[in-house]
Amino acid sequence: MNRLVILLDIDNTLYRDKEHGELMRQMRVGLVEYVANLLQLPPQEAEAHVLHYYQKYGLTIAGLVREMKCSDAKAVTDFVYSRCDFSRLPEDPGLREVLSRLGQSHHIYYLTNAPRRHAETVLQRLGLSTDDFVMNGFTYEDQWASTAPTICNKPHRNAYIAVIEAVSKGLGYAEWLTAECVVMVDDTASNLLEPLALGWNAVWVSHGNPIPDSLLAHINTGKLFCMKDSSALEDVIGQITLKRSQ
Repeated sequence: MNRLVILLDIDNTLYRDKEHGELMRQMRVGLVEYVANLLQLPPQEAEAHVLHYYQKYGLTIAGLVREMKCSDAKAVTDFVYSRCDFSRLPEDPGLREVLSRLGQSHHIYYLTNAPRRHAETVLQRLGLSTDDFVMNGFTYEDQWASTAPTICNKPHRNAYIAVIEAVSKGLGYAEWLTAECVVMVDDTASNLLEPLALGWNAVWVSHGNPIPDSLLAHINTGKLFCMKDSSALEDVIGQITLKRSQ
């Protein structure tokens, strides 16, 4: 059996953010505004907090909850969501067709640090949440629930372990599901380091950028794959399945 579990990041992985509205910049602006209001800080200092929490926890909201005792993460995400314009995200029928074909042989989920409301909106805009096609997965809320009482999300190891345990449970603890059968696809290099350490396959979405130093040591391991954008996903998954069959 050459079946895979494919975990897909969403933002700047399934689409190119800079060409379709710069949602990531909009989210960052919203977070800076929220933190500035919350902590009564000028924008420059608030932005430093946002960056610090993102680098430390992989998610600014995690830092607010853990270090600033922010008790209402949903209030933060709702505020940021209200500052985002999703209208420039186009439907991608080609990607939907690729995922539909891959889904006939493999199990596909999204794995994002975005909130559920954001993820659902993006997937709807891309045409990946319709009557004919539905993709299930894990948002930051799902990751936190799976790692409770500890708050944990990408890029931390316990989040990946919890997610694959949830996938395994959903598949009836299938014996074929080993580390070699898992693929993590992400545009952020730091989100691929723990998957590689766990023995998973990792696909870095480059958007034409040179491979980052943090991934260089993994080039010759046979576990790291690179693609320019999501249009190459089917080919890369084909490479992984071929390599596993040899």
